[in-house]
Amino acid sequence: MLQVGLTAVHRLPGFENNKESWDSSTKDMLEHSPGVLEEILNHRAWWPEVTLIVDDVKRRQGALEQSAADGKTPPPGTHDS
Repeated sequence: MLQVGLTAVHRLPGFENNKESWDSSTKDMLEHSPGVLEEILNHRAWWPEVTLIVDDVKRRQGALEQSAADGKTPPPGTHDS
């Protein structure tokens, strides 16, 4: 479903108005569903539009892990605010 929505955003006239929603929903799904993320990483050619967002999610996760390891920023969900 994610691939279909993202493909439509790029190919159907007027559907680009929905790009932000589809991008946001896809990022949310990938950030909270490690199994989905792993499946897409294992079969990138099957979901080319989703793969672009997967790469962004993985970069962000890596940056969060690095900053947490450096002690600069607490891992998500561990700070008091």
